[in-house]
Amino acid sequence: MRILIADDHDLVLDAVRSLLEHELPDADISVARNGDDLRTSLATQDPEFDLALIDLRMPGITGVQDIKDLIAEFPEQRFAILSGVAGQMEIAALMESGARGFIPKTMPGDGLVAAVRLILAGQVFTPTQSE
Repeated sequence: MRILIADDHDLVLDAVRSLLEHELPDADISVARNGDDLRTSLATQDPEFDLALIDLRMPGITGVQDIKDLIAEFPEQRFAILSGVAGQMEIAALMESGARGFIPKTMPGDGLVAAVRLILAGQVFTPTQSE
C-alpha cells in the first residue's frame, strides 16, 4: 500500500510518517511539504496512492477550495484531510466534495492509525464532537 503525507510542519510530517511506518509496516510512505510538491507527487503516480493524507493549510493549499480543486483534478485519488483548524462547516464541505476522511491533529496516535485503516478499507472517517 502506498500513502502520501503532505504537511508543511516537519514535526507533524515526521511524527505521522513514523507512526504509520510502525503501525503499517507494509506501507510505502511518501511525503510532500507544500502544495506544489503534493500536485507533482499526485500527477506522477500511476497508479495513484492508496491514500493521500493532506494538511488543510500549507503553502500552496490555503483551505477548502484548494482541496476541492485537488479532488476534482485527481478524482480517482482517495484523500483524507489532516488539520488542527477546521470548523464543522469546513469539514462538511470537504466531505461533500469527496474527501474520504477528516482527521484532527488533536487526535491521539492510535486514533489516527484507526482512522487511516478505516479509510484504506473503503470507509469514511469524520471525528465525533468529543474528539
